Amino acid sequence: MDTRHPGSGSNPVQDGWGQLSSAMSDAVVHADVNRIITRVNPAFTRMFGFSPEEILGKSTQEIYAAAECFHEQGRVRYNPDAQGPSIPYETEYRRKNGECFRATSIGAQIRTETGDVSGFMLLVKDEAENKRMASDYVRLAAAVDQATENVVITDPGGHIQYVNPSFERTTGYSRDEAVGATPAILKSGEHDQGFYREIWTTILSGRPWSGRIKNRRKDGSFYTEDCIISPVFSAGGEIMNFVAVKHDITRTLALEEQTRRSRRIESLGRLAGGVAHDINNMLFPILGYTEIMLLDMPKTSLMREPVEEIRKAGIKVRNLVRQLLAFSRKQTLEVGPLDLNRVIGGFEKLMRKTVREDVEMVFELDASLPLVTGDLGQLEQIIMNLLVNAQHAMPDGGKIIIKTGTGVPDLATCPDVGTGKPVPYAYMRITDTGHGMDERTRRRIFEPFFTTRDENRGTGLGLATVYGIVKQHNGHIDVKTSPGNGAGFTVYLPVAASVKDGDLVQQDPANGSAPVPVHTPGKKAKKAMLAEDNAMAAGFAAKALETLGYDVIMAGDSRDCISFLDDYRGSLDLLLSDVIMPKVNGRELQGIVSEKVPGVKTLFMSGYSHDVIARHGHLEKGLDFIAKPFSIKALSQKLGSME
Repeated sequence: MDTRHPGSGSNPVQDGWGQLSSAMSDAVVHADVNRIITRVNPAFTRMFGFSPEEILGKSTQEIYAAAECFHEQGRVRYNPDAQGPSIPYETEYRRKNGECFRATSIGAQIRTETGDVSGFMLLVKDEAENKRMASDYVRLAAAVDQATENVVITDPGGHIQYVNPSFERTTGYSRDEAVGATPAILKSGEHDQGFYREIWTTILSGRPWSGRIKNRRKDGSFYTEDCIISPVFSAGGEIMNFVAVKHDITRTLALEEQTRRSRRIESLGRLAGGVAHDINNMLFPILGYTEIMLLDMPKTSLMREPVEEIRKAGIKVRNLVRQLLAFSRKQTLEVGPLDLNRVIGGFEKLMRKTVREDVEMVFELDASLPLVTGDLGQLEQIIMNLLVNAQHAMPDGGKIIIKTGTGVPDLATCPDVGTGKPVPYAYMRITDTGHGMDERTRRRIFEPFFTTRDENRGTGLGLATVYGIVKQHNGHIDVKTSPGNGAGFTVYLPVAASVKDGDLVQQDPANGSAPVPVHTPGKKAKKAMLAEDNAMAAGFAAKALETLGYDVIMAGDSRDCISFLDDYRGSLDLLLSDVIMPKVNGRELQGIVSEKVPGVKTLFMSGYSHDVIARHGHLEKGLDFIAKPFSIKALSQKLGSME
């Protein structure tokens, strides 16, 4: 075999020496018998800074720091009588930029088939550079191991050769389980074969692929990641490996979806809040006058049934408006410290009447549960809506478990919780053994008007109402469900910051409340001033007050009230004022009237009162409020409680 070194014009990539030396990290120099450089490898260019065009044909003296180094190396390295490679020898070399460095080298002769020396080969090992590269490698390995991104290295056939700890944490697969397998172990079934075919076509062509992939963890749960897969080439241009760097964005996507959902809800909430006031003002006289008609109408009257139907329809509209206000968080809450166990216990009788006999109810209440701050009536509405929802999921019967305890929301299913300092929560969990929900349905259940029931069997506002009430209480709601495995709704409410003696709300929930005093007029009629700018609403409100024994001053809006009082010298017992009026609102009117007539009691009324008499949606202490539309009985009870 001809072992003579090929000429400088041959292609170093196409012969065996070129393939071998190109892959080496040490500099390789070939010279002829006159020590003229005939070939160098890429590592030589990186180490010395000379390109092949700059160094080929030059004497090897060009790469030594001094002439004596060149001559000394000549005696050791270029001795035609030497047999085999020389021993490692350290000397000083010089780079193209003039920088000198010490390195260890080994030399050997290149001989023809007849044994004649045709040239010399020198291998130069830069120890300092090797140490730096080793240090860089250690740092790189540590960075990859500690990275929060998932790193996967495969061979050209896709078999995994390396995964970092982040991959193990994200997927649940250990390194031992992953190495030797293929990324197909992560397939979620969410992508078709064309998707994976595109990836392979791209990377096998030598181009990187980037995109978003939905994968499945070892435990079966799904996650989504942004991924870049890049081919790694050998010095000869062949693909040696594929490296995938992947970032888990499941949490980010959940936050984005939460933001979109919140914006949709806020948009609908603004619409609901905007129309609720007008709708309630229109319902006010409808419900009010039908109530008066029914009070005065004989039970045998032929008109009684039609009037009752009108009233029932009005009540349905009123309840629908209240649901819209609940989910849009526009209701005014009358909050106080509450014991969730007491709320559930007082509500139990009504719950058992609501739930069908083929549904078993189980209570698991934590006796050491801390108090929460909440509105009793609104929490009862949460319980009722969740119970109805659970019962609907069990058409053939089943079990409902109502549990209380303390804990923190699950970030995976409550992405709006945030990552700040954790707040202590008490929770109320209602779990059913029904048919459950798939993931797509679970993501939409709190959207207003979304329902899985048949047409005309629900408004789709039940869970939206629950969501709104929970959020207005600064709480969170978590849903765990899967098809065939029932559903569990957990409502987290912040623990009350502090409770003084006597602050605990003592009234029993759900029809077990202490009797509310009903206003009964005395022998002497009391004076009431009515401030209401809507003529229809004012007409019924005046009639209701008169029915309860008040002598009513219908002044009109707030400005008319102020003008009237300028010349009024009589007594005044009550101001019944709408909240939202032009120029001067109800709260401002209260201050003016109190100055002119000290000691007057004020009762606010409104279709919605958020942002006016409520602070953060909670009724301010010392204020009395009744929501429109209200009945004469409700007004009587409210006035009785103010006595």
